[in-house]
Parts: sequence; C-alpha cells; structure tokens
Amino acid sequence: MRRFLSLLAGDIAFQKKYGFYVLYLFFTVLYTVLVYVLPDGWRHNATSVVVFSDPALLGLIFIGAIVLYEKSERVIDSLSASPVRIGEYVLSKGVSLGIISTLCGSLIALFTGADVAWPVFLAGLFFGSCMFTFTGLAISTRISNFNQFIVWLIPICELMSIPAVLYKFWLPSPWWMFHPGAAAYNLIDGGMGYEWLAAVSLAVWLVLTFLYARSETAKMFRSLGGAKRLFGVRVSRSFRPRAGAFHPRLTRQGNYHASLGEGKNPSGGAKNPFGHEPQATSDMSALGVSFKMLARQVKDDKISAVMVGFPIVVALLLYFLAPMVSDGLVAGYGTQWDLHRLYPMFDAIMVAFAIITPGYAAVMVMMGEIDERVTPSLCASPLGRGGYLFSRLGLPTLFSLAVAFVLCFTLNLAGLPAPMYVTVILVTLIADTLPSMIVVAFARNKVEGVALFKIAIFATFVILVPFFVDSWVQWLFSPLPSFWIGKLVKEMNYLCAIPAVLTSLAWLIPLWRRFMKKI
Repeated sequence: MRRFLSLLAGDIAFQKKYGFYVLYLFFTVLYTVLVYVLPDGWRHNATSVVVFSDPALLGLIFIGAIVLYEKSERVIDSLSASPVRIGEYVLSKGVSLGIISTLCGSLIALFTGADVAWPVFLAGLFFGSCMFTFTGLAISTRISNFNQFIVWLIPICELMSIPAVLYKFWLPSPWWMFHPGAAAYNLIDGGMGYEWLAAVSLAVWLVLTFLYARSETAKMFRSLGGAKRLFGVRVSRSFRPRAGAFHPRLTRQGNYHASLGEGKNPSGGAKNPFGHEPQATSDMSALGVSFKMLARQVKDDKISAVMVGFPIVVALLLYFLAPMVSDGLVAGYGTQWDLHRLYPMFDAIMVAFAIITPGYAAVMVMMGEIDERVTPSLCASPLGRGGYLFSRLGLPTLFSLAVAFVLCFTLNLAGLPAPMYVTVILVTLIADTLPSMIVVAFARNKVEGVALFKIAIFATFVILVPFFVDSWVQWLFSPLPSFWIGKLVKEMNYLCAIPAVLTSLAWLIPLWRRFMKKI
C-alpha cells in the first residue's frame, strides 16, 4: 500500500507540474459556460455527453503521452529495477487520472444545474475513466512514438463512444449494457434505466482492462532487460549518444545531414562522421530533401494515412450521414430538429479538419526534432532557418489547402456560392496556423504539446457558437477567429472575414516571436 500511495503521489505531482489540473480547470469553465447557455431542456443531455466525451475519456487520451515521456526520461527503466509491482503502477495511473476526470465532471454537473443521480454519476465517471486509462495504457506499451498512439487512439475512441450515442438517442436496448462505453455512459447519465446491469458490466470490463494493461505492462518491463539494437549494432542500455551528435531516426533513414550537403569540408575540413562524402546541393534541393524527410518521418510513424485520410472520412461522414440523421430527427421529433440550417457549419468544420490535420503531423515531427536537439543543426545546414520552416510548415499548408479546395467543392452540404467557399478556406488557413504556433511556442515536450493542441483544437469548434447561442454570451468568444468564421458562413456576410483575419493576426504576431525563439 505504501508503494502504491507513493506512486499515486508521484503521478499527481507530475500531472500538476505539467498543467493537467490547470488545463481541465479551463475546460471545466468552458464546458460549463457552453452548457449553461443552452435551453433548459437540453442541459441534462448536454452535460452527460460533455462529461462522457472529454473528462471520462481523459485517461485514454493522455496516457500515451505520459508513458512515452516516462520512456524517454528512463523512468520506466528505474521502475523496472525497483520493488514496485506492475499492478501498483497500472492502478496508480488509472486512479490519478480518474481523480482529475471526477473533479472536472462533477464541477460541470454541479454548476450547470444538471439533474444527475450523484452516487451513480460519480461511480460511472470515476470507474469509467479508470477503464479507459487501462485500455490506453495497454496500447501505450506497444508503441514507440506518439503518432503511433494516435493511430490506435482514433478507432478506439470511436468504438467506445459511438455505441453510447446510438444507445442514448436512437437504439435504446439493454443489450448495449454489455458494451463498456455504453455502460459507463448509462451510469453518467443516470436516467435511462438498467443501472444495475450497467454497473455489473462496467465492473467486469474494469477488471478485464486492468488485467490486460498489467499483462502488457509486464511485457514492456521485461523488454527493458538485455542488450538493444541501435543503428545495426548491439549495444548495452547504458550507452547514450552524445546530445546533438546525430539524429537517430534520420540517421537510420540515410544520413540526413549528408543529404543536405554537410560533412567533409571541400577545403580540407573534418571527414563526415557518418562515413559518407558530401554532395553539393542547392538550396532548392536541400528544401526538397527536407520535405521528403518530413514525409518519410510521418510515414514511418504510421500517421500519414490517418492525417491524409481523416479529413476525407469526416467529409464523407458529414456528406452522407447528416441528411440521414436530419430526416430521422424530423420524422421522430418534428421539423424543429431539421439540420439543414446547420449545413454551412458542417462545411466550415470540414474545411477546418482538412487544414488542421496535416499541420498536426508536421508539428509532432518538429517537436520530436526539438526534443532530440536536431533543429539547430538543420537550421545551420544549407537548408537554412527559412527553408526549414517552409518545409515543415509551408509545404504542409499548401497540401492542406489543396485538400480543402477538393473537399469543399465536391462534398459540400450547404451549396454556398463559390466565392464564399474560397473566402472560408483562405480565412481558415490563416486562423488554423494558431494550433501549430501554440504547440511549438509553449510546449516543452510532447506531453505538454498534446495538452496545448487539445486546447487549440477546441478553440476551432467555437465555429458552432453562432449557430447555437443567440444571446449576448456569444460575443464572449469574439476574440477567437473561429467565432467569426462561424458568423461568416451563418450570415453569409463577407465582412465577417475582416475581423476573422484581424483576430488571427492579433494572436499570430506575439506567438510568432515566441515560436522563433524555439527554432
């Protein structure tokens, strides 16, 4: 018990240090405001959906970044040689993140005035969060970088959440209680019946996920013993390359620095440390090599298919499902549930996803290069700082621009005029550079980067505010460019593009200065 309490105290201290509590205090306030401005009849359902979709899934989202950070800092190495038991390590992760989830969800329910059954609500929230954390922990033991975790995270989140939504709004049946996500949602909602069946099901899934996480964590701990293979040579785990001497990932892919023209000095300098003779390259060829290496790193992280395909999947889902859902709601609840008025909002969200997701992949690569101290070498190469930034931000932006145009003119729902779609794409392109700037400017590592990107992405969904909030409260979001993008597509007023651009620049200028200090 003493070891477990020490681990739990250490995990809570880690989460405080890296701003988890501050982050979710921010989200608590934001979610409370958003739910509170909704009509009274919507608040209960909105509270349960919000609590389930974010606080309850917190552990599943963040555990990958936490475990990867512990691997990079060799915390796992130390724990594997300590008396700590694997079950204590797994339980500590679940409980520490479950505490944050419970605090956040409870405050949202309390301040929104939602009618919840508190004992059932708290049990569903805490134990559901622990179950999701155990699931994420089991996945985290098998991956070597955060992009691989994202590849696993997206389908698991969908598998956990979609059945719960189907159970709540379309297909109520006790058979859904055998699904872990639906069981947790039932307890959080508290007004759907079958609570006893949901409690038993959640308890069974909690035990199963704990045992699975413990088994996978045991394999990870055992893998830390013995020699490891590095650059084709077997070395002991005590070997550590000199900081900044080389970039392991890029070296495996074929000597990145030599490709950019570094190495032996033609006038008689030192020989290339990798044994390759340098090749004379122009600035343009160096830029091409840099972008190819970016693409190769994204591909090797197995995230490229997700980043390229995700906007297409979102566009297809909106294009085919939105009309079907609208017709079903009208047939079941009346014409007041017709979703056609929201079609411009769906198109704006589609554009936002098309622009943000390629930028996310590039930012994660940049964070890895900053962590491994490769960025100064790349900026000092023939590529230069400008070429480095263009290859990491400019070219992915051009790619996302092309994707946005294709999707917007082939899979749009609202049928807006072509000049309006062009305006939305260009304004969104400026506004959605903010997440990349925020992550690189303020994050010290990928754990903080995930949290900051989550905040930045959430700000993008302020597009929804003009469509759902008619009172003065909506103007509280006016400092965010996404608010004006929502006004732009709702009111069909091109003048709204002006404050959208101005608010984007008001955020970008100070962020750019801090961003450049990190490069």
